[in-house]
Amino acid sequence: MSFERDAGTSVIDVSPSDMPKVNLLPPLQPTQDLLLKTCKYLFSKGTFAKNAPFKGFLLHGPVGTGKTEIVRQVVRRLGEELNDKCTVRFIPVDSSVIASPKWGESEKAFNRIFGYVETLQNRFKDPKVVLLFDDVESLMLSRGMSAAKEWHYSLNSVFFHKVDSQNPSEIITFATTNRLDLLDSAIKTRLYGLFVPRVSIDLLVSAANDLLDTMLTPDQVKEREIVIEEVRKKLDEMENPTIRDTRQLIIVTIIEKGIWSA
Repeated sequence: MSFERDAGTSVIDVSPSDMPKVNLLPPLQPTQDLLLKTCKYLFSKGTFAKNAPFKGFLLHGPVGTGKTEIVRQVVRRLGEELNDKCTVRFIPVDSSVIASPKWGESEKAFNRIFGYVETLQNRFKDPKVVLLFDDVESLMLSRGMSAAKEWHYSLNSVFFHKVDSQNPSEIITFATTNRLDLLDSAIKTRLYGLFVPRVSIDLLVSAANDLLDTMLTPDQVKEREIVIEEVRKKLDEMENPTIRDTRQLIIVTIIEKGIWSA
């Protein structure tokens, strides 16, 4: 099965072949290329030991700039380019789902996730695993912060212990955050930080055109023009619009204009 939710662990396990192809905006492509080259090298030629200081990447920047999508496209490309050498698997983790103030629950969730990674090594020949912790600031609050609770400290210890035991030629951990200031500094020594910036409105409109290719038929030229005009107008009215805003505006406009009506 290419997409699995393990019944015993509630861990989602995804095959790269199931990742839809998305053409990233030009400002995001250098980051994608850097991540892809690094992961590809480590997975195909890396000989790191478990005590290697590098464990993965931390993508940080404003909300809705495409951090998660960059990782997904890297995974998809890894699956394509390493298909004849190894099996690549992707485990996305919503950090807010793990975070629980109930004593011990978050630690158990972490152990289930990392334990599932170990089972993959028995299921596939030479598996390579990409772990993604989205919105990691909900888990790894900086020690000493007023918002940090005792359970955060325990969770930090479990996370760092598990990540430190990883071999980056077999498992690479990604994390995303829009609140770098909240993160425990220890995560920054294990995951290499990369900033993902906002993009211009012109590029967002270009992305809207690409997205409409999958939402409208080729003969809906007039409808496309209506959507693009409305989306640009609304983007111009927003402060610091993002890719996520653009996608939402497209859907809202299509529905409000009745373009999907039969």
